[in-house]
Amino acid sequence: MDVRQLRYFMRIVEKRSLSRAAADLRVSQSSLSLHVANLEQELGVELLVRSRRGVALTECGELLLTRARAIIGQVDATMEEIRSFAENPAGVVTLGLPASIAAFFSAPLLMQLKVRYPKITLRIVDGVTSRLLAWAHEKRVDLAMVTEVGPLAALGAERLVSETLYLVGAGPRRFGNAFAVNAANLASVPLVLPSREHGTRLLVEEYAKALGIDLLVKFEVDAVPAIKELVRSGFGCTFLPATAIKEEAARGEFWTVELVEPALVRIVTLVRPLKGKTNPASDAARAVIRDLVIKLVDGGDWPGTLLLKPTTNSPSIADHIDWL
Repeated sequence: MDVRQLRYFMRIVEKRSLSRAAADLRVSQSSLSLHVANLEQELGVELLVRSRRGVALTECGELLLTRARAIIGQVDATMEEIRSFAENPAGVVTLGLPASIAAFFSAPLLMQLKVRYPKITLRIVDGVTSRLLAWAHEKRVDLAMVTEVGPLAALGAERLVSETLYLVGAGPRRFGNAFAVNAANLASVPLVLPSREHGTRLLVEEYAKALGIDLLVKFEVDAVPAIKELVRSGFGCTFLPATAIKEEAARGEFWTVELVEPALVRIVTLVRPLKGKTNPASDAARAVIRDLVIKLVDGGDWPGTLLLKPTTNSPSIADHIDWL
């Protein structure tokens, strides 16, 4: 017995005729008769009495009709509830963000979600790339935006943007008034960098290795505000995206130089756990994130970025250098 058989049975009773029910359901009368015969055979009872005037219910047919109405009512209500939930998902979505992205991305994302999906509660946690990836594998976050620094096994991944990392310093400008310099000049620059838990550090080291450059790392600091303070105090230079120094650059506190031949870019990728139940709220949040990224890039509010076509491929950093 299935839902379709019950619906057919109810329509036959409603129309009091196999032929009229068949026409209404747009199936052949022979097919409809076969459904009834199969149902009667499965139950081992007669459900309908056929006559020239149409069909009439037996006592067993009356009982089945009562139960069928209740069952179909529950099925229809469940389907409607599921459709409504899919169109208006609800629940808590945990999103992991690097501090450099969380600072400018969190507020507009929360606003967009509030407008489009008011029943979704977004919980934002920040962390370094290695930690965010671990949380995604452990399903402690539903989504995470990370710097792509290698294969993303066992995770769903969508590339969002390539983002330029600038050499950032304070005080007298290095390299004169140049705003772009050959990457080979990095060898003599004292650097303040995060530890190897950070995607940026791994990216910079692979970049330098591909070019045969030994980096002059003077200090390791794992907090962006502290890194900027050391740079401001003249302890060295660092690598940051434009969004991380927007206010300081506007005040003239920092200068920036873009590296060329090749450029230094990071690939920002949205990852999610692949195993487990599908979460409509997480899927909705993912769509809002994609839309917001496009809006920010196209509107000039995420400077130094280029939109990328989503892909699950994960080439090495050396590959990034070649094709960007």
